[in-house]
Parts: sequence; C-alpha cells; structure tokens
Amino acid sequence: MDKTFDAIVVGSGAAGGVAAKTLTEAGLDTLVLEAGPRLDPAADFPPPAGRDRLARLLAALWRQPIQARGTSFKGYLKHLYVDDRENPYTVPMGKPFYWIRGRQVGGRFLTWACLSPRFSDFELRGASHDGYGEDWPLAYADLAPFYDKVETSLGLRGHADGLPELPDGRYAAPRELTSSELELKRLVESRWPARHVLQARVIRYRAEGGSLPLDDAERTGNLSLRADAVVRRITTDRRSGKATGVEYVDRVEPTVRHARGRLVFLCASALESVRLLLNSACERHPEGLGGSSGVLGRYITDHLYLVRSGPLPRSHRGALLSEKDPFDFGAAHGFYIPRFRNLHDHESEFVRGYGLCGGIGRTGPFWWVGAFGEMLARPENRITLNRRKKDAWDVPVAHIECAHGDNDRALIADARRQVDELTEAAGLGRGPWWGEHRLREMIGHKSFVDSGVFHPGFATHELGGARMGAEAGAGVLDPFCRCWDAENVLVTDGACFVSSGYQNPTLTIMALTVRAAERAVADFETSAL
Repeated sequence: MDKTFDAIVVGSGAAGGVAAKTLTEAGLDTLVLEAGPRLDPAADFPPPAGRDRLARLLAALWRQPIQARGTSFKGYLKHLYVDDRENPYTVPMGKPFYWIRGRQVGGRFLTWACLSPRFSDFELRGASHDGYGEDWPLAYADLAPFYDKVETSLGLRGHADGLPELPDGRYAAPRELTSSELELKRLVESRWPARHVLQARVIRYRAEGGSLPLDDAERTGNLSLRADAVVRRITTDRRSGKATGVEYVDRVEPTVRHARGRLVFLCASALESVRLLLNSACERHPEGLGGSSGVLGRYITDHLYLVRSGPLPRSHRGALLSEKDPFDFGAAHGFYIPRFRNLHDHESEFVRGYGLCGGIGRTGPFWWVGAFGEMLARPENRITLNRRKKDAWDVPVAHIECAHGDNDRALIADARRQVDELTEAAGLGRGPWWGEHRLREMIGHKSFVDSGVFHPGFATHELGGARMGAEAGAGVLDPFCRCWDAENVLVTDGACFVSSGYQNPTLTIMALTVRAAERAVADFETSAL
C-alpha cells in the first residue's frame, strides 16, 4: 500500500471490531486486516440441515479434525472454523491442547455465546487476596467506565443483583428464567444461602448478524477493511524499535504485501497475537517483539471446563421455551451462579474459584449445567514457535505447551461434585458429562476428555502469553496494553490477561480494548507519531 495509516488493526473479532470502532470514531484513518474472507449474510448463514451429525463427522475426518471436536461446532457452522490442515500447530507428547479458531470478518465474535459477566477485584487483585501469582496493574474502578460503554453499545440484558463478586452492568432489559430455572433458584438459595442464582447476563442477539462494532466503524468513513490478509509479522524501525507496519500475505493472489501504520493493534486472538510477536524477532528485538521482558509466550491459560446435560424430565416439560434462531448462541444461557468459593476466607484446598451456568428447557427439551473455573497462570504453560513446521502461508506454527496443575485438578473436582449436587437437588438427575455423550458419540475419540473435564483449549477462552505488568520486566505490556519494547504496538485481546478469572473473558477483552484505544488516541493527538 502506498499510504501510511494512522492505525492498523490485526484481526476483526471482538477486540478488533471494538478497536476499529473506537479509533475510527475518534477520526483515525484505520486499516483492519482479517486473515479470513468476508461472509455473505444470506449464503453463509443457512438454516441447519437435517444431517448435521454426518456433516460434523465428515469435517472431523477430513479438513477439521481439531475444530469438529469443539462443543460449539456444528456441521452447518463449519465454515466459521479454520481448516486445520492449513492452520497446523504442535503440542508435546502427552499434553493435548485443542485450539478452536475462526478466521473470517467478525472472527469468533460470530460464534460467541454472548455470556457477559464483569470481572471484579476478586479476580483483578487475586494475588493480594490469596497470595498466588501477580495482581493485574489495574483495578475494577479503572475498567468500570469502559464496561459501561461496551454494554451500552451492544445491548446487555440482565438484572442488577448488587453482588461485589460480580459487579452489575448497564442493562438494556432483563432476561426471563424458565419456571424450572426459577424453582432451581428457590432450591439453591434456600439450601446454600451464600450462593446466588442470577439471570445470565447476555448481549442482545442481533438477527441481521455480522459485527455491530465493525458496522459502526464502517459508517464513519475512516475504515479500510481488507479480508484474506494473513499477517505474518510486525515490521519495526531498526533505530527506535517502534513498529512501522505489518507484513501480510494476500490469500487470493497470493503475494506478500506490506502496510504502514503509526499504531499497530494486535487483536488476532491470544495465541495468534503471541505467535506474531514471536515471529517479529529482528536485530532490535531478538527474542521477539516484547521478548525483553522474559515472559513473552508464558503464563497461557484456558478455563477449566466441564458440562453435564440430559433430556428434560417429564416434571419439567412445562418449562420449555419456544425454539430460538439457530444463530442466537446466547439463547441457551438461562441462569448463572457466580463464584462462591474462597471469597472471604481460604476455606478450600485450592485457591480461586469457579462459576456455574446452564439452562433448563430453553432451546429444546433438555437441560445443561456447566462449570468454568480459573486455571492458574503458570510460567511453564507457554507458546513458542516451531520453526521446523509452517502453515499454508509460510509462518512458523505455534508450539503450545499447556496442562492442568494440582490446584486446577482440585478446583475442578470440587466443581464436578457441586454440579452433581445441584442437578440432583433440582430433580434433573445425573445426565452424562458432555464428553461422554455427544462428542464421543459423534467422533469416537476418547483422548480429549478426562472424567468429564475437558483438556485445555476446549473452553475456547485461551488467555495470556503477553501479560500486562506495572513496569518493564514485569510484563510484555504496560497497564494500557502498550508493548514496553515498542509503545506504538498494543495487544488488547486475551493475550494481555494476567490471570484468567472464571468469567467468560470477551466482555473484559472489549472493555480493555476501548480503554487502550482511547488512551492511544489521546497519545496520538499529542505526540509526533
């Protein structure tokens, strides 16, 4: 390209869309590069066909052996997940990791289940609470105004509950619980008074599809969006070390191209952004861009994850809601039970906690209850480059080493017991663990689930690898997600997380992105960038 953009955004999912919206609305000439194609709202979102299980099995046997094992994968959605043969990665023997990815304009924002709880200081200041790891270099009060902006823009639905462990949001409207979910709330709160059964907080479904933040950005006239642009590395100035732009491959032609920009936002998803930072090694940044910290690629996590499900008992059949749009992925969420372990005292054999969520009769005659727990961030869980193997665009693949630790196993064992107690108290019985039920039935593979607990990757909440730190050397990024080694490079997707919390991270990723982008705009306007 023969021009220099004010900002380049790599990736067009949740973080990339919100970055583009914030930057363009502030008047910055912004280029968004997306590795996948643009989608046709009519042709690419057809109603589900009747032979969806067969389509899933064929995908698993042919081009998508990793993607088809994901709990959210469906045959009619297979085009929203990557081709594993074009996008390989490696793992150590005996440490499986299942990297579920989407490359298209809108990214995984298009398959997001829209569950949107806020983080609290119990997560952001967890080290001060229990002594493990590091605090984030910011507090809830620093994020709250940006949560407000994202929720207002996207239309969050829920109810104000006044719980410090799960701060209230800005709600456009409440959500309803089914009669069975209301009965569950009565039973749980009478039996365990410290536990609260809430309406799940879910972003409003947008029937027209696509990414609302990207649509807002396009309306400004300041957005250039290039699909099928696979970014390979960030280019930097040899003297200053700052970013000058990016190098990418045009998937259609294919040719290697360059784009110049004064700011570079990495929003490609946590592990992909870290891979790009590592692959941007040069004379000035020999360990990768951000590598001087010594922690680039380390402390990656995925949420601890398990799900029970089963057919709806006859006594609950009256609770069934009408069928929902098959692309309304948030419709399955009914109730949410925020963390109740280790809030005020360390009363468990593990640190941190987990939340429970589920639905009874919401999108069909079945129920499900899941647990998402905090996986501790440990330096040995990391991503490096495997330069002996490359993807379809000649980029060294990620080598992912990530496994559960002792604390993780103790936490998820407790969550498993509580899920069993909850479903029995509600009269639902003990349906099979999801991995024992649908995934094994459809794919016939046993290595990816262990006693109902999914291996890392299946939660699709991969985080860390380029964590924030209060000072250079403590992290790859500063508290505004700027790279300590190159202040005009910002990483605002899940890579910037210091710890995972237990909450779905997408809302927090978007709030962090707005905060970082607004600060970058202010810096841009007062500097010589």
